[in-house]
Amino acid sequence: MNPGGARVSGPPPIAYHGHGLPAARPALRRRSAGSFAPPRGLVDERLNRSGKQFVKFAVVGGVGTIVNLAVLKVTLLLWGQFNASTPFVVEAFASGLAFAVAVVNNYLLNRWWTFRSSGTMGSEFLKFLIVSIAGLVLNEIVFYAFRAQLHVNVLVSQLLAIVCVLPFNFVVNKLWSFRGL
Repeated sequence: MNPGGARVSGPPPIAYHGHGLPAARPALRRRSAGSFAPPRGLVDERLNRSGKQFVKFAVVGGVGTIVNLAVLKVTLLLWGQFNASTPFVVEAFASGLAFAVAVVNNYLLNRWWTFRSSGTMGSEFLKFLIVSIAGLVLNEIVFYAFRAQLHVNVLVSQLLAIVCVLPFNFVVNKLWSFRGL
């Protein structure tokens, strides 16, 4: 209002807090001295989006597990058609091949569906492969802990290892593989 009492149109006057600087924008909340948090709705939206991505990532991981097992089984069946026995080296090769096919499958599905990435495929895939190998190493460590140390059933141990390593794989892929850092 002006001194005569009539309303004046336009933006409200800028409020000052005694130190010569305008007050923070209303959209930002003070988090601590000198820092401001994004609006609550923005935080909720990001959490919701990350939650949906996590579910998609887990679904892709489930599909990848099926692909892995199918490639392993088909490779061993093909070997068995021509040979009477299957040495461990063949099983190890089939396991490695199954892992490689599943990694490519998971990368493509996560790129297209989970993260909707448009980054460079070569660098993204290399990062995804590094994360996948690190995840495999972590999976083996957790599997060993449950199976060899705690004597949990082999399938339950593997399931627990997958559940334990899933958040690591998701976070590192979200923040590194598909971010273009």
